[in-house]
Amino acid sequence: MDGWGTGKFLSSVLAGAPPSLDAVSTNNGIFVAWIEEDGSRVMVTSSADGGSTWSGPMAVEIPEEVIPSGLNYVDLFEDSSGTVWMAWSARSRARFRNGGVPSQIWVCTSKPGVGDTDWSTPRQVTRTEDWYMEGGELRVQYDCYRPVFAEWEGAVWVHWISNKKYQEGWIWRAGTTDEGDSWSDPVLLEGSPYYQSFYQASDASVWISGTATVPQSVWICVSRDFGYEWSDTEFLGLGAFPKISQAEDLIWVTWQSNRFSPTAKHKAAGGVDGQPYVWETQTEDVWFSYRLLSSGEWLEEAKLLEADSHENSGIVLETHNEMILLVYVTSEGLSDQYGDPPSQWRIKTTNNPLPIEPISTNKYIERKVQ
Repeated sequence: MDGWGTGKFLSSVLAGAPPSLDAVSTNNGIFVAWIEEDGSRVMVTSSADGGSTWSGPMAVEIPEEVIPSGLNYVDLFEDSSGTVWMAWSARSRARFRNGGVPSQIWVCTSKPGVGDTDWSTPRQVTRTEDWYMEGGELRVQYDCYRPVFAEWEGAVWVHWISNKKYQEGWIWRAGTTDEGDSWSDPVLLEGSPYYQSFYQASDASVWISGTATVPQSVWICVSRDFGYEWSDTEFLGLGAFPKISQAEDLIWVTWQSNRFSPTAKHKAAGGVDGQPYVWETQTEDVWFSYRLLSSGEWLEEAKLLEADSHENSGIVLETHNEMILLVYVTSEGLSDQYGDPPSQWRIKTTNNPLPIEPISTNKYIERKVQ
């Protein structure tokens, strides 16, 4: 990657995209957390020197009532007091008559300096029995997943997605004022959209982003009253799996794409020069766009990371001491006995000073088999 520092490999993970991965820059340094691809463990590592060196990855204690292979969607957050929060969704060992086990939200906290990773015992925010409906022959389970944090009026709030009342809204939340010992009853944000990425900026505005299906493209919208009203959605480019972050006074969105422009897609439908159009899907480039936090237009999408002979996934962009920290999963530098990428990928970090320079501002490249 031109302009980027030497990458640091943090850990190998089982192959799979997109993995559950998050990073947060705190007053005590940088934390990176991920869930192993088989869903068995939450792992965390930290750096006190801007990402130059990292502590050995440690596993967070998982309560016995959690199914060993049922973890997903990890999130990290630092509140105004300096407490670092971690959340994930997990299936419990609770069993109902049809064997249904809805995913629930779990939270733990840490108040150490980096290197002293003393995380509290995880606590369950949502009650499993509240997300399972049974009546006659009808038995329905409602998963709670994609947990994310925000702070508002002296409380820390965890948000999540659930289809329990999806016709009225997708986003639920519960708050705490005692560091997670107790939580308010879950509340549905009426009319709220489904998100893949959720981010609270420094001015307390809440940004959410997701992927539209036709064509597959990344959208974003914002709420400036803590989720009660949302702006119209804006589309940023073709791709999927967006992640929102903030760098100085800019809101950033990064996403993955091996897709092509609408023009290329139209050509693909009818073939090119009388020949069938062949889609090349072996690599994942990373694209980005940004705008001023307060107002303005989005930058025309530009390429941030070129996927050469390896794939990229789980992209997280974080700002730390005027440096951009990029965390992602890659098979770069790995090969099996046949020279192919193995089933184990590696989480890699690399730094670049602000302002960041894109690799390319060419929007899309058409490829076809001659």
